[in-house]
Amino acid sequence: MRKEEEEKRKIKRRGNKLKIDKNIIKLTNLTRKQLEALLKYISNEKRDYILDKKRISKGAYHRILSQARQNIAKTLVTIAVLAMLNIINEEDILSLIEIGQELQRVEIEEQYRILKAISQKIEDSMKRRYK
Repeated sequence: MRKEEEEKRKIKRRGNKLKIDKNIIKLTNLTRKQLEALLKYISNEKRDYILDKKRISKGAYHRILSQARQNIAKTLVTIAVLAMLNIINEEDILSLIEIGQELQRVEIEEQYRILKAISQKIEDSMKRRYK
C-alpha cells in the first residue's frame, strides 16, 4: 500500500479524535476552518459541508479548501526560497519534520507548549544571526 493511502487511512481511523489546540493554529499560516476543511478532505470524510460546527455552502467549502492549499504551497515555497538563500539549511528542515512526527505522540496541551518554545527559539536565533 502506498504511503499516502496509509496516511489517509490513519487520519480516517482517528476521525473526530484528531484535535488541534486553537493556540497551535494561531502559530500557523492556516485558519481553523482551512485546517478543518483540509483534514476532512484528506480523510475522505463525508462531505457534509460543516466547518467549525456550522453548515456552509459547497462553494464556500471548496473556497476555504483552496485557500488552505494556497497557504501551504506558499509556506513550502518560502521554505525553499529560504534554503536557496542559505537562511535555513537541510538540517533545520529535517529537524522540523522530526519534531512534527514526535508531537503526534504528545498530549495536545504539551504540543502547544513545545511549539511555542520552538517558535520563540527560531525567532531569537534569527535575531542573533541577522542583526
